Amino acid sequence: MNKCIFTAQIVTSPKIFYLDKIALLQMILVIPNNKKGLSSYTLSSIVKGELAKDLFNTYQKNDFIIVEGFISIKKYQVKYNHLKKFNDRIKFLRIKINQIHPTSLKIK
Repeated sequence: MNKCIFTAQIVTSPKIFYLDKIALLQMILVIPNNKKGLSSYTLSSIVKGELAKDLFNTYQKNDFIIVEGFISIKKYQVKYNHLKKFNDRIKFLRIKINQIHPTSLKIK
């Protein structure tokens, strides 16, 4: 795992739900990219625990945040239904979010 810090925009309204009394927050983030070809990367993120509650109460759609966490590549075995007897291993990027920082403060 490697530590990473990046700026992202929340593009969906954060949705919170509870599983075994643990708060889980789901939202989609967009990370800008300045290289040729792809203007941004889209990430589906899930945050759990107290950080999920704080995010839900503080941030909303279109807010920019600074994400601090660990990045890793995971491989999973995918099995298709009985019509397609095919096993496949897929890779995906996983970011374990440790902390979220605001990019600006709104004083009311």
